[in-house]
Amino acid sequence: MEAEDDFIAFKTLAYHQEDRYPMARLSPVSTRYAAGALCGLMVLAGSAQAREIKSERLSFEAGASSGTVSGEISGYETTDYLVNVRAGQVMKATLQTPHRATYFNVIPPSQEDVATFIGSISGDTYEGFLAESGDYHLRVYMMRSAARRGETAPYTLDVRIDDPKPLNHLAQTTVPTPPPYDAYVPNTLFHATGILRCRLGNTTKTDACPFGVIRRGGGTATVVVTKPDLKTRGLYFENGEFTRGDAFDPINDGEEQSAVRNGDETTVRLGLDQFFVPDVVLYGG
Repeated sequence: MEAEDDFIAFKTLAYHQEDRYPMARLSPVSTRYAAGALCGLMVLAGSAQAREIKSERLSFEAGASSGTVSGEISGYETTDYLVNVRAGQVMKATLQTPHRATYFNVIPPSQEDVATFIGSISGDTYEGFLAESGDYHLRVYMMRSAARRGETAPYTLDVRIDDPKPLNHLAQTTVPTPPPYDAYVPNTLFHATGILRCRLGNTTKTDACPFGVIRRGGGTATVVVTKPDLKTRGLYFENGEFTRGDAFDPINDGEEQSAVRNGDETTVRLGLDQFFVPDVVLYGG
């Protein structure tokens, strides 16, 4: 998938399931959303201590935005590839291996083993906006059932990091730029960060969702919202009007998307989730 416009990540508790999701933790909210599909499977809190984790920094050649690394793991061996990014960038990572029980997770800088992407659930490719600056860990590991048998898995990990780009139909036009006083938040691509009100799933409870915004001027902006279940959504606006949500995660294919204006605020609905975006987020001030 081609990288989209400007556009993951937070706090969790650990649960117990020894074989299915080693080296990862899920939030109580994410387990609630996944309960039907995953039958309440949970994560082993102490699994990281049972494995030998080797760390390697993944650096790209000068002027390049992508790189490939090849390796091999046996049994309980685990390798973390550290990729340094700035919040607001887009990452795409794909693991290729003939071994059917080897996966990778994506762990943000603020966490030790809380994954925003779990390969054994979501597949061999991750793509999304990055909500944090610092070192993301791409953790390659083998499922415990195969690790106990001492199996060996060769693999190749392809990683690409891109700066945000305009929406495709805007790329051919003159896009306004943010005013000169709209400075970047240090070490990020965001012009502002903060908290938005949000309402998630079939609930009337209002939550607090951290956000970062990349402004292009005149109300054209991308708002990156991090939900309590670790998932991040990108909300795209043009001239102050909501246009669409991001389409990185296939699970969101076909979701209903809409927006309603209420005074100086836009209520965006993506599927069952609602996000309340004040105009000041889009325009600054």
